[in-house]
Amino acid sequence: MPALDAIPLFEGSDAALFIPFADAPSYEAVRTWLHKVLATALTEHPELLVARAKPHEQRTAPRVEVTVSSNAPGQHSRLPYSLTGEPRLPMVTPFDWVELDKLRNGEFTAANADDRLAQGDLFASLTAKLAAQRFAGVKA
Repeated sequence: MPALDAIPLFEGSDAALFIPFADAPSYEAVRTWLHKVLATALTEHPELLVARAKPHEQRTAPRVEVTVSSNAPGQHSRLPYSLTGEPRLPMVTPFDWVELDKLRNGEFTAANADDRLAQGDLFASLTAKLAAQRFAGVKA
């Protein structure tokens, strides 16, 4: 299976991965694949990852909550550089993997978004690098 890459996005209180595919696969195929990837990751890394918590569940150890919930009918996907509806109005901020330990989630808001945007359109640059990535080679 060929390696895939994704564009990470900080969304204020959440984070997401945007995975571009040049061959425009069907929604059903991608969603089925994502669920398999999620199930494998949860099985292989239970000390690091946990599925979305139900309202009554309490966590005893900090772990990363992972879902494919925004890749579903009737759900949302936040667009890069848009502002979320949270009180501080954080900007959905694409970042390069090398910036992961340099940025804080929610760091860029309506008040200072121009600081990030002045650096150029990173999302367009990262998308261009992944423009040839195809889903056809990764289907299980």
